[in-house]
Amino acid sequence: MKNKTMHQLMSVQKLKSYDIQNDIKNKYYAYIFRH
Repeated sequence: MKNKTMHQLMSVQKLKSYDIQNDIKNKYYAYIFRH
């Protein structure tokens, strides 16, 4: 049970960091295309 919870937490963390990376990428490209 504990392992499952840990696994879910890890997955959420991964998703969050993935979202953040995508966000940064999008801002970066938006910045490039504007200039």
